[in-house]
Amino acid sequence: MSMPSHSAMTGTEDTDSGFRDDLLQSYPDAELIQYIISSPKSPSSYDVHLLSSKYIAKTCSHAEAEDAIKAMEIAHNLGIRCPRVQRTVANKLDAHYIMNRIEGTTLDTIWTKLSWFTTIKLAFQLWRFVRILRSGTSSTAGSLATGRCRSFYLDDKFGVPAQATATDLGEFMRFWGNFRGMRQAMQVAKQGQILTGDEYIPSTTGGFVLTHHDLAPRNLLLDSLGQQLWFWIGS
Repeated sequence: MSMPSHSAMTGTEDTDSGFRDDLLQSYPDAELIQYIISSPKSPSSYDVHLLSSKYIAKTCSHAEAEDAIKAMEIAHNLGIRCPRVQRTVANKLDAHYIMNRIEGTTLDTIWTKLSWFTTIKLAFQLWRFVRILRSGTSSTAGSLATGRCRSFYLDDKFGVPAQATATDLGEFMRFWGNFRGMRQAMQVAKQGQILTGDEYIPSTTGGFVLTHHDLAPRNLLLDSLGQQLWFWIGS
């Protein structure tokens, strides 16, 4: 998820569809959804629609939208530059949240053209942002609204439960750290026991911190002023 200074672009009618920026808060939900669906998609992200020169719309599930919006809200409150959600609309299948459109270039595109000085400056900006994020703490893991753990580092059919405690996460890591095959796990389960072992014992965790799980250059946006902007905020 993105961290701005917000785009200063103006104008009321920005697309051939007739969508007007100044009517964003006035459009009925169904009409706004139609504008979103009919707007062009971002070439770099299939679920992002370029609503106008001022706004973009992200389409996802209701739960994912709830979590993403909460993450951006908390990041903004912590003082991290990020786009502001201007409105949310939904139907039975999807949710759409409309954010400020930030003008800039992703780091993976411009990286080889940056000077050493700029590279070092951006590294310190990123270090500062991560440090600020880590000041947000919680007694449970998972996303900020639903509590669901969507980390691809812990992705599994029988994954970490929502709002997992440090004990839950420790047991999860210990199970897979000592997993040596399905046959062994099934035998232990038939005996009414939980697979444990001493080959891998995870460190004791006292709490959790707010984390961005994909700080890749493609997700970091650099504006014309040389400010490092986060493309998407996640938890």
